[in-house]
Amino acid sequence: VAFYLRYLEEKKLYLALGYRSFKDYSLNYFNELEYSYLTRLKRIAYMSPDEIKTLEPLGTTKMMMIAQLDQEERKDILAKRFPIHENEYKNVIDMTTRELGRMVQKHKNPSFRENLIKGVPGSLMHQLRMLEENIDQFELETLTRTRDKMRESLAMLEQYLSEI
Repeated sequence: VAFYLRYLEEKKLYLALGYRSFKDYSLNYFNELEYSYLTRLKRIAYMSPDEIKTLEPLGTTKMMMIAQLDQEERKDILAKRFPIHENEYKNVIDMTTRELGRMVQKHKNPSFRENLIKGVPGSLMHQLRMLEENIDQFELETLTRTRDKMRESLAMLEQYLSEI
């Protein structure tokens, strides 16, 4: 499937079917969630056949996660054991998909935790400043939606911080 999707996109066969982009083609046949899955699955097609054979026992989901990294990073990940919890180390095969996802995210962006913590308060402060500056222009409904979004963001931040 991954090779088919890659071929379809590279040869721009979706144009012959009357679509402007691969995304338009995919969304017509699949929903948004499946499109996201297909784009991740397509990354597997860029791996060498040897890598695919090596990673095949991991299953499709873990292969898609590892396919996000470049070849050297993939080799590095497969050769190491990573801290999962206090005094618990696992290799890729023994990890759950959630644990592998966190580890891949850290590998792709080593400072993601700091960026997340810095970005959320800055975003919230910007929204608060906008509300203070334009309070007369906003309707009650807009204020309510913004408040709810801010609560969601704070809840997500709180959940993330409690997992650390």
